Amino acid sequence: MSGTIWVIGGDPALADAVTEAAAERPVRRLDLEAGEEVRPGDAVIDLGLAPDEVPPGDALPAAERSRCEALVSRVPAGVRIVRGSVLGAAADAPASLQRASAAAEEALASAGHDVVRLRTGILLGSGGLVGALRGTIERSPVIPFPAIGRVKFEPLAAEDLARYCIEAATAAGPLDPVYDLGCGEILTAGLLVKGLAENLGLRRWIVPVPGMPVSAFAPLYATSEFPRPAVAHWLETLRRGLLPRRVNAWKHFSVEPIELRFALAQATGMMIPLRKRGEGRFAAWKKPEKKGILWTKRKERR
Repeated sequence: MSGTIWVIGGDPALADAVTEAAAERPVRRLDLEAGEEVRPGDAVIDLGLAPDEVPPGDALPAAERSRCEALVSRVPAGVRIVRGSVLGAAADAPASLQRASAAAEEALASAGHDVVRLRTGILLGSGGLVGALRGTIERSPVIPFPAIGRVKFEPLAAEDLARYCIEAATAAGPLDPVYDLGCGEILTAGLLVKGLAENLGLRRWIVPVPGMPVSAFAPLYATSEFPRPAVAHWLETLRRGLLPRRVNAWKHFSVEPIELRFALAQATGMMIPLRKRGEGRFAAWKKPEKKGILWTKRKERR
């Protein structure tokens, strides 16, 4: 692909990361109302609705479908569309965010375009749910938390998703229709909050509050960049866990995900984690090749 890479929607911090990951390749933000023209040979990276455009409740799937139908009407044949979706996306999924991702994927593929779906769970970066949680941790010494502290998920650094998006948009050969992405290490929701606080150098009391719906906590975590409906959708999705099921990304992408401890540190603005390897939660960390993670490629002998 030698044309322009168009980026539409998504959290502004993630969209900026995609632009940075593109290096020397031409990248532009796509505004459907500005009359910009996507040409054959270009590629489009769709990051979904921006956080401030996310509607509450069950209105989300219809909103995503409508937006993607408008998008494909402006994209000519021969243009690859890379869709940033959510793990577990399905029309009958329990969470509205997962159903919305499925609706978006279906709308993008219905016109016969080459659609590559990159599905992720919680992204570790300055935006999204993690950015909202970080703001709460910085504001309050007491963090009320829904009863999902032991829920397991496999996060991914936002920077890594950006690199996957660029590689998917520019790959010369055919790609699989769906990839499940993660960092290769499992975290729990409780340890996520604890890890953010530790890397910020703050002592915080995390108080589980059983018996309350996760949506009740959305006003506590919401920010102007990540409003209440977006927080509620992600908390509801996280409630059931977010673990990858496919391990095919290593076949087609050269991205080696950032270590979990470094990704957590970077999400708080730290380049070096306060915890060293061998301490606490990350004591069992091993290099990907020692764990058998398939994305690690061996160098060919000459």
